Amino acid sequence: MKNTEQEIKKAFINLLKTHDIESIDVKMICDSLNIKRQSFYYHYKNIYDVIYSFFESNDLKINETDDFDTIIINLINYLFLNEDFNREILKSSAKDVLEEFSFSYLYRALNNLLKSYDLRIDGIKDISRYLSKATSSQILYYFGHEDYLKDEIYQKITYLINKDIIAYVVKNYKQLN
Repeated sequence: MKNTEQEIKKAFINLLKTHDIESIDVKMICDSLNIKRQSFYYHYKNIYDVIYSFFESNDLKINETDDFDTIIINLINYLFLNEDFNREILKSSAKDVLEEFSFSYLYRALNNLLKSYDLRIDGIKDISRYLSKATSSQILYYFGHEDYLKDEIYQKITYLINKDIIAYVVKNYKQLN
């Protein structure tokens, strides 16, 4: 079973070399693998599910010792590791898959980071959600403009948000409670 899933993913990547992402459909994948549509649907619901599976099986892990800079660097490095694929996804109607992946990674990482700030769980979630959405959106904006290099994206992001800004947000949030 896993082999068929991997073959479907490989076929999708191979089709991306010659076709626009919007034109790739289940039939094209099945034809390229000489399998029936039922085989495809046994493993995946649709093309978006195939795309999602690339992000679901990623190597982007969160360590308890990660500081904010490491979290940002890890996400940017991940985007550039599969740069062509990620840019293609970002330009397509499947961009919400990459947006959700990026947001989710940052949200989980910031939840972990904010545990050291003596906040209640609702405070951690509020701040994580807010910062993750803004940071994810901005990273993907810069990444989507191909003229930005990794270091430039990191530099721009850390001007907008960094550990000092996080501490300021946490301090002001605590004053509300």
